[in-house]
Amino acid sequence: MIGKTYCMASVIIALVLFSCAKQPELPGLTKEGTRLPNNWMLTPAGEHIPVGDLPLNMAVSPDGTLLAVTNNGFTRQFISLIDVKEDSVVSELSLEKSFTV
Repeated sequence: MIGKTYCMASVIIALVLFSCAKQPELPGLTKEGTRLPNNWMLTPAGEHIPVGDLPLNMAVSPDGTLLAVTNNGFTRQFISLIDVKEDSVVSELSLEKSFTV
């Protein structure tokens, strides 16, 4: 009888402890920023403008209205033209190759 009681109490305690456990924090976008796989947080200043999977170079137009960003990643390679006042991509110019080894 004591063995059954001990076993039942152990199960109840285990269930209570596991139900109170904190949920794991997975990598990805959160309210605070972007969580990396090593659990660090990236909280960049300003707004994020998606441009591609590997932006490597940027240049501002002489009049300061456009920003050109090269996208040199594994997927499609292109140049994004961004309106700096509106913080939006206004055009994408496809390239055959923008980065070679």
